[in-house]
Amino acid sequence: MAPVTFNIVRRPLEGQSKNLLKSAIGIMTGHGMKGNVTSSVTSFDPTAGIHVTSTLTFQSLSGLEELQDSFYSNEEMQDAWDETALLCKSVSTTVLEVVVPPENVPDNPKYMLRTIATAKRGKREALIDLALSMRDRSEGMKPGILKPMNSFQRIRLTRAFASLEDLSASINVSNAELGSTLDKFIDLTESVNRSISRIHYLKG
Repeated sequence: MAPVTFNIVRRPLEGQSKNLLKSAIGIMTGHGMKGNVTSSVTSFDPTAGIHVTSTLTFQSLSGLEELQDSFYSNEEMQDAWDETALLCKSVSTTVLEVVVPPENVPDNPKYMLRTIATAKRGKREALIDLALSMRDRSEGMKPGILKPMNSFQRIRLTRAFASLEDLSASINVSNAELGSTLDKFIDLTESVNRSISRIHYLKG
C-alpha cells in the first residue's frame, strides 16, 4: 500500500487571507494532523489568485478513508469545514499517490516548490521513470514524486527549502547541466507549471 496525500486548496475571499490561514492551521493543529499548510508566493495560474493549501499525509488510502468516516459521522468536524469554507471563493481537493517521498529535507524549511508536469497522452509512466532517474542523480534534497488520482497525465514534484535563495539556486539549473535529460523531459510533456509557497505548519 502506497502512502497518499490529500490536498485541500482554498482560495480566500478578498480581505480574508489572514483568517483563512489561521483557520486552516487551527484545523491541522487541533487534530494533530500530519502534513503541512502553505500559502502561495506564486500561483500555478496567475489569474486564479492566491491560495492556502492544506496537505494531509497518510500511510495508505485506508488512513484517508478512516478520516472521511470520522468526518461524516462528526458534525463538529463538518461545521469547522463549513466555517472555513465561508472564508473562501472556492475549495478544491485532490488525492495523490506517493511514488517516492522527498528526501534530505532541510530542518524547519520555509518554502515549498510544487511542479506539475502534464505528460503527453499515454506517457505518464515514462515521465515518472524519467523523473525518478533525474531524482537519483540529484545531490542533496531529492523531490517527492506524486501522481494525482484524478488525472491520467499529470505528475507532481515537491521540494522544500530553507530559503528563497536555496530555492532559486535549485531551479536555475542550466540547460547544459541537464543535458539530454531536458530534451527527453520536453518530449514527454505537454506543459510544466510551478508554484512557490510559504510553509506555515509542518508536522511529519
